[in-house]
Amino acid sequence: MAQDLTPQEFDELDDLLAHTPGDLEAMDVAMLDGYLCGVLVQPDLISMADWLPPVLDAECRP
Repeated sequence: MAQDLTPQEFDELDDLLAHTPGDLEAMDVAMLDGYLCGVLVQPDLISMADWLPPVLDAECRP
C-alpha cells in the first residue's frame, strides 16, 4: 500500500538532492513536488528517461 512521505523522508530527500555530485544543479523538494505534479497530469505518459534528467540537473547533464 502506497504511503505519503514522512517529514523526515522529505528532509532526507531534500538533503540528497542538495548533495548531488559534481556541478549538477538538482531541484529541491518543493520544486520536485510541483514538477512531478506537472508530469503526472500530462495527457500522454512521459517516460522516465524524459522527466528524470531535469530533476538531477537543470541543464540535463549526464
